[in-house]
Amino acid sequence: TWPQRLLISFNVVCIVAALSAAGMVAYAKRTVAQIPRITLDRGAIVPVEDLPPGEPQNFLIVGVDSDENLAPDDPVRDGRDSGPERSVGLRSDTIMVVRIDPGETQARILSFPRDLWVDIPGHGKQRINTAMAYGVDGGPSLLMATIKSNFDIDINHYVQVDFAAFKTIVGQIGGVKVYLNAPVRDGHSQLYQPNAGCSLLDADQALAYARSRHLQYQDENGRWRSDPGSDLSRITRQQYFTRKVLSRAIEKGARNPATLARMVDTATTSIALDPFTTAQDLINLGRTFKNFDPQTLVTDTLPVVDATRGGAASMLRGVATDG
Repeated sequence: TWPQRLLISFNVVCIVAALSAAGMVAYAKRTVAQIPRITLDRGAIVPVEDLPPGEPQNFLIVGVDSDENLAPDDPVRDGRDSGPERSVGLRSDTIMVVRIDPGETQARILSFPRDLWVDIPGHGKQRINTAMAYGVDGGPSLLMATIKSNFDIDINHYVQVDFAAFKTIVGQIGGVKVYLNAPVRDGHSQLYQPNAGCSLLDADQALAYARSRHLQYQDENGRWRSDPGSDLSRITRQQYFTRKVLSRAIEKGARNPATLARMVDTATTSIALDPFTTAQDLINLGRTFKNFDPQTLVTDTLPVVDATRGGAASMLRGVATDG
């Protein structure tokens, strides 16, 4: 009968959907298993399994100043001392803690200035980006200990991104759209955007935009002016850029499981994770935030004041003057 046929058809559709979902989970687990892992001290991280169900999770995302995986002729390598690099001995160029709250389906980013003057456990007062560079005593574990010691923030996941990883991610989504109030340039990072307004940055220019600490903008009289904000302005741009990356990924189909799988598959060769984050952790996170709106991403920056420490420009924690 027709009711029976409809019931049978409905059951077939459900079975196919279930098999597809199971296949996606299996694919996700295989993909995550291919991601390189960073060696960490067991006590440096608080695994998700030690948290109560539904508890917020903190991802420490570190952009390292490394051109190791770039092509030999990549322009980013110009003027740099290149060679074999690993997590030990690297400097952290960008430091963000992304707090994910599954209960409220909310995400927020706290950025740390790379020149922030802090107490590095066992090494005294130094800029925070040197925590990764203390030989066998340094690396991500020391950076996590530094964040815990100075700010009482537990880290549950660690994600490391180098220049090549950044460019791969941007290339995978076909560039990132940003809005510029004026033409901008930076001879140090090789940023050059001659037009104001909406610009689609390719992988090279996106990296130059995110790295820029010596940005200049062109005023209405055609003169180039230096951005006085330096690293703090860069943090603002990076947080804005993060929203734009998420929006662009969604625009390119990231909400479609098959499309997202291809994006993730490409990125696995370029990023590194801590050894304790599992595929199921990421699957659960993806399910919780599958409808997340990037425009609701909350961004925070530590209040700081400029200072000179150790003979070099640094930043000290200050008092917030607003919000």
